[in-house]
Amino acid sequence: MLPNIFNLREICLLLILGFSSIVSAEIKVEITGVSNNLEKEILDGLVITRQSANGSISDARVRTLYRRSLSELGTVLRANGYYAYQLQDSLEQVETGWEAKFEIELGDPIVIKVVSIELQGEGLDDQTYSNMIHDFPLKEGDVLKHRLYEAGKTRMQTLARERGYFDEKFIKNIVLVTESEKTAEIQLVYSTGVRYRFGEIAIEDTVVGRERLDRLTPFTSDDFYDANLLITFNKNLRDSNYFNELIVRPEIDDLHDGKVPITVLLTPKPKNNYKVGLGYGTDSGPRLVAGWDIRYLNLKGQKLETSLKASPTLNVVSAKHITPDFRHTATELNLLSSISREDTDTHLSNTFIFGAQQIQKRWNWNEILSLSYQLENFDVAGDERNSNLLIPAVSYWKTVSDSPIYTDKGYRLNLVLKGSARGALSDLGFIQSTLSGKHIMTLFDRGRLISRAEIGATYVDNFDRLPASIRYFAGGDNSVRGFDIQSLGPRNSEGEVIGGKYLAVGSIEIEQPIYKQISAAVFTDFGNSFNSLSDHFVYSVGAGLRWLTPVGMVRLDLGFGISEEPGTFRLHFNLGPDL
Repeated sequence: MLPNIFNLREICLLLILGFSSIVSAEIKVEITGVSNNLEKEILDGLVITRQSANGSISDARVRTLYRRSLSELGTVLRANGYYAYQLQDSLEQVETGWEAKFEIELGDPIVIKVVSIELQGEGLDDQTYSNMIHDFPLKEGDVLKHRLYEAGKTRMQTLARERGYFDEKFIKNIVLVTESEKTAEIQLVYSTGVRYRFGEIAIEDTVVGRERLDRLTPFTSDDFYDANLLITFNKNLRDSNYFNELIVRPEIDDLHDGKVPITVLLTPKPKNNYKVGLGYGTDSGPRLVAGWDIRYLNLKGQKLETSLKASPTLNVVSAKHITPDFRHTATELNLLSSISREDTDTHLSNTFIFGAQQIQKRWNWNEILSLSYQLENFDVAGDERNSNLLIPAVSYWKTVSDSPIYTDKGYRLNLVLKGSARGALSDLGFIQSTLSGKHIMTLFDRGRLISRAEIGATYVDNFDRLPASIRYFAGGDNSVRGFDIQSLGPRNSEGEVIGGKYLAVGSIEIEQPIYKQISAAVFTDFGNSFNSLSDHFVYSVGAGLRWLTPVGMVRLDLGFGISEEPGTFRLHFNLGPDL
């Protein structure tokens, strides 16, 4: 039995009071007299606001946190330069819990009178440090904000680690505040020490030789240390596609003789890479894509890529031998060959191509310079011919996007210029230029405006001898929807499409999400291929559905032709990334 000290009613009362003392309702904190930004910073700096969101707090704990908040509030205000603030505060228990009020009168802030930054060591001759000191985040006349002061010091130390000043230190680091005058003086003396250089680059033997690895290394031993060069080195190794895993590590703990040893650990990818894929497109029908790549043929880093594409309309077998250019890291010299057969309603062509190309970056664009010999047997509208062409070509392309799979903002541009000269291993002379592009931008609420265009022109001395693979045709999934692939263009006397010397097609599409990963779209396409610039355009309109998948957008469109056989319609299906 319980001792007869309390009766039952008193015990229950004690239990209720004890329970109520450990449970607290909402704690409301109200701050007035400051800007919204400063109010948020103060609230974030108060433990009472953070703990009130975590659940039950005893009344005693609320009072303790309230008293503590007076000190925390002062710390935040002084950190923002307000040393002479006045504060009226109160804590009340209300029906819903507790209410803490802080009425602040900021007063005049502390203003910086002097900023003195003295640099010592080899960093004196480093323009990067001179620029950084010039851009120190606090200047004379600014309000003293301690976080900006600390950010400026941190930037000095970060720059030291990036540029190899590993013996850096602050000799003087003072902020003198004169509260009576409401001024502050910053005194910094910073020594960078000596600047270290790259030491020995230790790279283990791997699937490519040291000569190739040296070309991927953007620095040599004895160059000044620069962390950005290590990042570039890492990127070069990764982009080379030789290695599955890699580590480029500066041995900061092993500094000696003014140098930083570099250790490189490489795990090569498998030598052989096999690819296979299945797909379907309205224009191509079912299609098979397969490939076999040999990632490294020898210690020089040469590669071999082979591919097979098969569909009812197009079959291609190709091979490309890749030789990295030892003069430039991002340049390739390639030998390539392909055999293809294209069979559409407008033409049949069998083509063999052998050539060489150089791929590199120029003016922030991707550039391909090529020279190829093309043999083609083609039949367009019953007119069967053979052609032999030696074709020099240059192309430039660029893709900029916020996402390769689903693009909210981005564009793609591609320019190709090619031709041949009669008599120079060619039985036909021509010049052709094609410019194409696609642009995507956001529109309305999560919607997108998608536009694309392609224009091209050909100068040729005998159009009838121009191979089908070089003529322009219009119509299809990526041209003018609502019409069959290559069904638009100039026609012969029997009404059969024979292709044209000019091309101009475009599209405007509005897409709007309707449910999770599904969107609806409406579009209009226009254009044609021509032999005369006075020929007419063809137009179509349509609507479609989109389904975003991890490998790209699935597109299902129904297009209606409103000219050139009015009333025609066609269903289009496609899969792939936006750009």
